[in-house]
Amino acid sequence: METELLDGVRFALDSFLFEDAVFLLERWSAETVTEETKQWLATAFMRQHEWGRAYHVLKGSTSSHNRYLHAKCCYELDKLQEAEATLVYDASAGTSCAPSSVEEVLMQDEDLESRIPNGAAGMYLLAQICDKGLRTTKAIQYYSAALKSCPYLWSAYERLCDLGVNLDAAPIFSRLNGSITSDTSVTAMDTDTTDVSSILRGIPSHSFFTPAASKHQPVIDSSSPMPVAAETPLPAMRMGSRIDRSSSSQLLQTPQPQPQLLEQTPELPSYSTPVSPRSKRRTDQLTDVAQPRAAPKKAHMRFAQTDSIPQQKRSSRLSPVDGMAIEEEDDEETVPIDSTLGSLLSILAEGYRFLSQFKCAEAVAAFQRLPPNQYNTSWVLTQVGKAYFEMVNYAKAEEAFKQAHRMDPYRMDGLEVYSTVLWHLKKDIDLSALAQETVECNRLAPQSWCAVGNCFSLQKEHETALKFFQRAIQVDPSFTYAYTLCGHEYVANEDLDKAVSCYRNALRTDSRHYNAWWGLGNIYYRQEKFELAEYHFRRALALHGRNSVLCCYLGMVMYAGGKREEALLVLRKAAEMEPNNPLATFQTANVLMGLNRHQEALEQLQKVRECAPKESSVHFLMGKIFKKLGKADRAMLHFTTALDLDPKDVNLIKAAIDKIYSKSDMDEEDEI
Repeated sequence: METELLDGVRFALDSFLFEDAVFLLERWSAETVTEETKQWLATAFMRQHEWGRAYHVLKGSTSSHNRYLHAKCCYELDKLQEAEATLVYDASAGTSCAPSSVEEVLMQDEDLESRIPNGAAGMYLLAQICDKGLRTTKAIQYYSAALKSCPYLWSAYERLCDLGVNLDAAPIFSRLNGSITSDTSVTAMDTDTTDVSSILRGIPSHSFFTPAASKHQPVIDSSSPMPVAAETPLPAMRMGSRIDRSSSSQLLQTPQPQPQLLEQTPELPSYSTPVSPRSKRRTDQLTDVAQPRAAPKKAHMRFAQTDSIPQQKRSSRLSPVDGMAIEEEDDEETVPIDSTLGSLLSILAEGYRFLSQFKCAEAVAAFQRLPPNQYNTSWVLTQVGKAYFEMVNYAKAEEAFKQAHRMDPYRMDGLEVYSTVLWHLKKDIDLSALAQETVECNRLAPQSWCAVGNCFSLQKEHETALKFFQRAIQVDPSFTYAYTLCGHEYVANEDLDKAVSCYRNALRTDSRHYNAWWGLGNIYYRQEKFELAEYHFRRALALHGRNSVLCCYLGMVMYAGGKREEALLVLRKAAEMEPNNPLATFQTANVLMGLNRHQEALEQLQKVRECAPKESSVHFLMGKIFKKLGKADRAMLHFTTALDLDPKDVNLIKAAIDKIYSKSDMDEEDEI
C-alpha cells in the first residue's frame, strides 16, 4: 500500500492538487509515522503556505532535512530562537549548539552538510534568522558562508550587497565555470560589518547541493509554487521613498534627496519667509530646465573577454529601451562572447553591487554589457530603472520600468519605485492605471498599496494616502519604503512627531536607508536644532556621498548654524557634483551675500536666472544685493519683476521696495 500511496502523492503534488496530496499522506501517516512520512506531509502543507500545520507535524523530528524544514516553518512563524536552535542542533550530544559552535563549523575543514541541516540552504536560513533578528554581523558571516558553499544562492549575494558589503563577485561565480578559487574577498562598508573572508577558508566549494535524505525524499519541481529547498530572501529595502511631498507651490523651495529614491528636483526657497526646509517633492520650471546626469555611453555591450572564447555574430537590430539602446556591432563583424554562467552572473552581480552603493552610472554601464536577450528581462530592466531614478533621469527610468512591467505584469518588485517615477512626472492617469493593475494582481503586496498611496498623494489627499501607506506596512511590517512615505505625508500635514516615528521605524528595518536619515535631519532643521540636523545629514551623505541635494542640505544647515565658510565649501562641492542643479548655485549665492561678497553672489544668481528666468525668489535676492550695492534703480527693477511673477508675497516685496531709498539695510542674516 505504501508504494501506491506514494505514487498518488507524487501525482497530486506534480498536478498542484495539494488537498488530495494531504488526504493521501494522512492515510499513509495513519499506517506508520516515520521521518519520511513527516517530510512528505510537511512538504504538502508548506506548498500551501500552511506553516503552522507543517510546524506541528515536524516538531521533534530528528532527520537532517526535517530539521531544516522545521526551522523554515519556525522562521515563517517568527519563532526565531526555536528556528536557530533547530538548525544548530547537535545530534550526537542531543542538544543545540551554542552560537560559538556555529562559528567553529565555519572554520572546520568539513562539509556544511555534516553539521548544518541542508548544507548551504541551511546556512542561508540561519543567516536570514540573524538578519531578521537585527544581528547584522552574524548574518553577513552566514550569508557569506552559504554563498561560498553554493554560488547558486543569488539571493545571498543580493542581501550582502543590501547590508553594505562590498563583495567581489568574480571569485564566487567563476567557480561555476569550472575553476575553483580560494578565499572570497569581502570588505564592509558599514561600521558594524566585519571582514568575513577569514571564516570562509575551510568551507568546501565542490559540493553545491545536499544529497537526498532518503530514497522517497520529495523531489521539488522547479514549477512548484513553494519549493521547499529554496529560501525566500528578506525583502530588499535599500532604495525607496519620495522625499519632496509638500503642497507649496513655490518653485525655489529646497528639493529633497530622492528616494533609495531621492527627491533631487532642484527647488529653491521662497523669499516670502525665512527659507524653510519644508519637504517638497514638486517639480516645476527649475526642474524642467535642469538636465540630469547622463549615464556613460557604452559602445559595445558584451561579456568579459577571455583568451579562448567562441566567436559569435551580433545583430544590430535590437533596441532594448528608448534612450538606453545597446549599440551593436555590425552584422559582418564578430565579437567574442563569454557565454558561461559564471561570467553572466558576474556581470549581473557587478551591476547590482554598484547599484547598492549608489554608483548608478557604473551600474547602468555594467548592465549594458549584457547581451540583448539578458538585458531585456524584467529583473535587469527593473534595476536599470532604479538606477536612472537615483540619477533623477525620470524619463529613462519610466521607459525601463514600463518595459519591465510589460514583460512581467505580475512582478511586484520595483513597482513602488515606478509609481514614484510617475509621481514626479505628474502622470496622474498612468499612475492611477498602475495602482489599479497592481491591486488587482496582488492585494497582499506592499508595493500595490504604495502605488495607490502615491496616486492619492499626487492629488494632495494626504490623509487618504496615509491610509494606504499604513496598509502597506500592515501587509509587510519590514517594508522600509512605506515607513518613509508615511513620514513624508506626516510632514506635509505638519505632524512632525509622527513623522519622526515613521523615519525611525524605517531606520529600524534598514539602517542604510539614507532617505530616513535625511527626513530626520529635515525635521530637526525646521525645528532649528541645527547640530542634530547636521548629524543626520552627514549620516545620509555617508551612505550616498554622490547626492548633490544632500550636500546642499548639509551646507544649508551649516550656514544656519553659523559655519559660513564651511557651508560655502560644501555648497560649491554640491555644485561641482551636479552642475545643472540650480539649488546648489542659489544657496551658494545666498551664502556669498551673507559674507558680503556681493559681486560673486550676483554672478551665481545670473546662472540661476538663465535656468529659471521666471522664478521670483531669484529676482528678489538680486534686488536685495543691488540695494546693498547702492544701485536703487536696478533693485527696483528686480523687486517689481518679483512682484509680477509672484503676487502672493506682495507685502514682503512692497516692504523691500519701501526701504530701497532708506539708508538702513535690510536684514543681513539671510537664512537658507
